[in-house]
Parts: sequence; structure tokens; C-alpha cells
Amino acid sequence: DFSPIFDDMRLVTTHVEGLAYHTGSSLLLFGRSDGMNEHGLSVTFSACGPPVGNEPGLKPPAVAGLQVYHVIRSVLETCRTVEEAIFSIQEMPVASNVHLMLADRKGEAAVI
Repeated sequence: DFSPIFDDMRLVTTHVEGLAYHTGSSLLLFGRSDGMNEHGLSVTFSACGPPVGNEPGLKPPAVAGLQVYHVIRSVLETCRTVEEAIFSIQEMPVASNVHLMLADRKGEAAVI
């Protein structure tokens, strides 16, 4: 969904003290386009139209908020289940035009 300008083309594992560790594809080094955390929660996305952002060539955001790569990383680091992830995402100011797909080890799944 992203061009090589944004996509790092690397799989990384992140261990931040006090947060869930996770493995996934990095975007702009610190963000994530997908991944699975130590609790078995997995997250990925699919774009819904041209990518949104303040960079040249992207669709300007309609609202101030987080990009998808920030949202996914936050969910992977702080949530254990699909239910927790849904609640967390609903509380975030999200400026991306994407569908987020979630699944957990209990067999729960959702598309937001």
C-alpha cells in the first residue's frame, strides 16, 4: 500500500521496556504496517483510496490525527485482545483512510 519511499522493506522485532514486544513490518523506521505481539494479537491494514498525509503526492488529511503506522504500533504495544484494540483505536484521533484488520489468539477478529 505504500511506496518504497515510506516502506522500509524490513521485518523487525521491537522490545520496549514496559510494553508488549512485537514483530512486524516497519514503516518510516518507527511505525508498523502490520505485526503480531507477544499476546497473539495481530494487526494489519488495507488502504481505502489514496494514502493520506502531509507529504508531497499524498491526499491531505481531513482531520488532525495519527497515521496508520502510529495506530498499529500503539495497538501492538498496548493491547492483548481484539476487544482491547477496538476500544483503544476508538479513543485515538485517527487521520488515515484505512481498514484495520485485527485477530487474536482467542479466535476473535474484527475489521475497523
